[in-house]
Amino acid sequence: MSATQAIPRRVISAMVATSIMSFCGVIVETAMNITFPALMSHFGIVTSSLQWMTTLYLLVVVSTTPLSAALKR
Repeated sequence: MSATQAIPRRVISAMVATSIMSFCGVIVETAMNITFPALMSHFGIVTSSLQWMTTLYLLVVVSTTPLSAALKR
């Protein structure tokens, strides 16, 4: 193997897809944080409960990515 071996397109595509998904995750998390006051007043809960619900939501979203890859196989 030479040191100047080209990176396969498949690897580059995977890196780009991962970057886009990470960026979308940051946007979703920011949107959730912005809606905290409205969600707290709508559901009548305190900040700590809403933060736990947001954490659980993000955990479910993150766990669906590897699960969907496994189910696709």
